[in-house]
Amino acid sequence: MAHSKSAKRKRNAQVNVPKKLTKTTSITPPPDGAPCEPKSLQTVISDEELDVTIETLTTLAQYPSLTKSKACKDLRVAVYDFRQSCTTGVNAAGRWTALRLMAKLKSFAEGANLTARVTAALADEKYLDARILLAEMRLRCEQPKLGALCRWVRDLDVVTQPRGVSLDSPSRSARDGELLGVLDAVLRVSCPIDCNTKPPSSSSSRIALQTTWDLRPPTAPHQVYASVLDRSILSSAPDSLRIVETTPGHLRKPPNHHPAILYASEPNTVRLSSDCPPIEYHNHPNVPNLGLATNVLWPAECKAIIAAGESVGFLPDTPIREGGDTSVLAHNFYWIVDTAFHDTLWSRMSPFVPASVNGRLSRGLNRRFRVYRYVPGAEYRCHIDGAWPPSGIRPDGTYVYDDSPAGKKQSSLFTFLLYLNDEFQGGETTFFMPAPLEGTLNAYPVRPVMGAVAVFPHGEARGALLHEGTSVRKGAKYIIRTDIDMLINGSTAFAMVIEVLFYMGNLEDALTSPTSYPFMEIFLQATYSVSRSATMASIITTLAACATVRHLASTFRVFWSLARDIVTTVISCLLALVNVGSSAVFIDVVSISVSGLYSSYLAAASLLLYRRCTNGFKLPDLPDQTTLPALADTSDAQLVWGP
Repeated sequence: MAHSKSAKRKRNAQVNVPKKLTKTTSITPPPDGAPCEPKSLQTVISDEELDVTIETLTTLAQYPSLTKSKACKDLRVAVYDFRQSCTTGVNAAGRWTALRLMAKLKSFAEGANLTARVTAALADEKYLDARILLAEMRLRCEQPKLGALCRWVRDLDVVTQPRGVSLDSPSRSARDGELLGVLDAVLRVSCPIDCNTKPPSSSSSRIALQTTWDLRPPTAPHQVYASVLDRSILSSAPDSLRIVETTPGHLRKPPNHHPAILYASEPNTVRLSSDCPPIEYHNHPNVPNLGLATNVLWPAECKAIIAAGESVGFLPDTPIREGGDTSVLAHNFYWIVDTAFHDTLWSRMSPFVPASVNGRLSRGLNRRFRVYRYVPGAEYRCHIDGAWPPSGIRPDGTYVYDDSPAGKKQSSLFTFLLYLNDEFQGGETTFFMPAPLEGTLNAYPVRPVMGAVAVFPHGEARGALLHEGTSVRKGAKYIIRTDIDMLINGSTAFAMVIEVLFYMGNLEDALTSPTSYPFMEIFLQATYSVSRSATMASIITTLAACATVRHLASTFRVFWSLARDIVTTVISCLLALVNVGSSAVFIDVVSISVSGLYSSYLAAASLLLYRRCTNGFKLPDLPDQTTLPALADTSDAQLVWGP
C-alpha cells in the first residue's frame, strides 16, 4: 500500500513539473551576395584537378628558364596569392594535400638560385625586389652568367637620352630613374667600382657625364656622307658581292619587321693595301680593358667598305616588341669577308691583341662583319655584347654560323669595333661604370675616329662593359662590329681534371690512403673494385717504368757522347734544366742524372767483367822481341784485360 502511494506521488510530481520547450529558432540565412566558405576541398576542385595542378607545377619547377617567361606571369601571380592565403593555416579536411601543393608552389616561386629570382623580378617589373636580390648576390659574391647579364640589361631596355634629352639631364621620368637604379645594381655585380669622383651635374641625376675621350687628328675630316648623298662614292663600289643567305623577318631572333640578308665577297673585292698604316694603340684612362687603335685602315679603304654597303643597300632594323613599342636601330649590311681581307686586317691588329687569355689562344676575327649606318633618330640602347662563334663559308658557297674546327670549340672574348668615318656630330660610343655613389653611373663617351678600332672584353660576365651607341645629331655614322675569336686550348686536360675532382671524394681520405698513393684511392672511388683499381694502377706503374728506362737510355747516350762532343752535351744539359721549376723537381732531375751516371759505369764494368770471365781477352799475336815496339799494329787483336 505504501509502495503504491509513493509511486503515485512521483507520477503526480512529474505531471506538475513544467516541460522543456523545444528550440524552434531557425538558422539566419546569409545576406544576398555573401560568399559561402566551403568546408571541403572537394567542393571546390576535384581530386583529379588537384593532381593535375601538382603534376604541372612539379614539371615546371624542373625548368626555371620557362617559368621566367612572360607567358607564366599570371601563373606566378596566382602562386603568390596562394602562398599568401596559406600563411594562416589550412582546413583540416585537406591539410596534407594543401601542404604538398604549397611546397611545390614555394619551390616554383622562389627558384633555385638568385639569378632565376632576379630574372623573374625583372620580368614582373618588380624593380625594388630586383635591387634587393642583386644586393644579396653581391654580398654573397655570386657571379651571374653572361647570358643572364645580357638578358637583364635587355629587359630593362634603358634609354639614356630619351627624345634628345641630355645624358646627365635631371629632367627624367620617375620610371627612367628607377630603371637606371636597377641598371646600376646590375653593374655592381659584374664590374669594378669606378673611383672617379666627378659628381653628376645635378643631385637628382642618375648619370655623371665624364670628359669625352677624343683622339681625332686636328686635320679636317673627310666628307664621306656627302659623297654618299650625291652618289659619287659608288664609283669605287665593287660588283662581286653575292647573297649567301636570307632570313625572313619573322624568323629572326628577336622577330623583326625586315629580313636579314647576308652577303659574301670574292677575294680582294675590297682590297687592303700591303702598306700597313702607322697604327698606335691607346688605353682608356678610366675604363678597364678598353683600348683604341688608330690608323688601322687608310681613309680610302674605309670609303671602299662604305661604297660596298651602299651599292647593295643598308636595310632597316626594327625589332617587333610587345605592346606596340618600336626601337629604330641602325640600318645594317651583313658581310662575310673573304679570307684575303681578313688575313690582312688581322695582321695589322694582332700585335695589339692579347695572344692568350686564361689559356685561350687568339685565332683571328669573326668573318661575319655587321656594318651599321646610324642617322639622326636611330639609337642603340644600353647593352652588353654577347659571345659569338666564328662564322664562315663552306667550299660549296653555303654559310656556316659556327665554323669552329672539329673538336676545337671557339668563341669570342673581345669586341672589335671599327669606325669608318668621323665627320658627323654626336654618335659617341658611351661606356658606363658604377660610380662610388650607389645608384649613380659614370658615363665615358668615346669619340669615333675614322679608321680606328675600339677593343674591349665581352666573353665573360666579370668585366663585360655596358655601352651604347649615342644618338647621331647630324650626318651619318658608319661602323663595323665584329669579334676577336679565341681558341679554347687544353679542353681535354681540363675534362680530365674535372673527372679526377669528381671521383676524388674526400681529399683527406685520398691523401691519407693506406697505399701511400692518392691516385689509387681515386681509382677505388671511381670503380668500386679492388681488381679494377689494381689494373689501372699497373698501367701507371708500367708507364713510369718505361719512362725510367727512357731516361736512363738518354742519360747513357748523353754521358757517352761527352767524350767526343763536349759542347753538344753541355747544351743538352742546360736545355734540360729549362723545365726545372722548383727545388723538388731539381732534386729529382739531379737524382736521375746521378743514377744514370752510376748506371753507365756499372754497365761498362759489368760487360768487361763478363768478357774477362769467359776468356774473351788475350794478348795480341806480336813478334817475339825482348822489348815490345813503341808502336804496333793491333787492328786485328782482341781487347786486353789488365797490364
